[in-house]
Amino acid sequence: MRQEVKDETKLNLEVGEAETFVKTRVWKYLVEDMLAKALAASEENDQLDPLQQAVALARNQGAISALKWVVDMPALYAEHVRQMKEEEKQDDRA
Repeated sequence: MRQEVKDETKLNLEVGEAETFVKTRVWKYLVEDMLAKALAASEENDQLDPLQQAVALARNQGAISALKWVVDMPALYAEHVRQMKEEEKQDDRA
C-alpha cells in the first residue's frame, strides 16, 4: 500500500532528480540486489507445497511485492511530480 505524502507542497523533488538518482551506481547495485532476492524468493516458491508451506509461500510473495515497490519508487515519484506540475500549470491557466 502506498502512503500518500501528507503535504504535497513539501515534496520538493524534481523529475530530473529522480532520473539522475536511478543512474547512480548505488541505485543500480541496490536494484540488482533486490531483483536477485526477488528471483530467489520466486524460485523458492516454485519448490514449496502450497498446502504444507502456505506461510512461507505468502512471506515470499510479500517480499517480492515489496521489492518490486521499492524498485518502482523513483519512477512513481517522477510521475507524481509530473502530475503535480501539470496540475499547477492548469490552475495557473484558469
